Amino acid sequence: MTEQSNPVKQLADALHDCVEPPGRTERTERLADALQACLNEAVEAGAKRTREEWGPRFDGFETRLDRQDETLRMIWKQVKGNGKLPIDD
Repeated sequence: MTEQSNPVKQLADALHDCVEPPGRTERTERLADALQACLNEAVEAGAKRTREEWGPRFDGFETRLDRQDETLRMIWKQVKGNGKLPIDD
C-alpha cells in the first residue's frame, strides 16, 4: 500500500495540518477526504470479510426463497382460486 493510498496516514496528516493556521478550508477538505477514505476502506474490508465468512451460507438462498414463493402461490391457488395473496398487497 502506498503512502498516498493509506487512509490512516492521510487522516493523521490531515489532523496534524488542522492545527496549523492559514489554509483552513483546504485542510478541512483534506480531512474530509481522509475520513471518507477511511470509511471506504472499512466498508470494503467489512464487505470482503462478510463475503468470505457468510457468502457460502447464502449460496442458493434466493433460489430457495423463489421456490418457497412458488409453493405458497400454488397452495393459495388451490385453496382460494385466483385471488391475490395477502403478501402481494
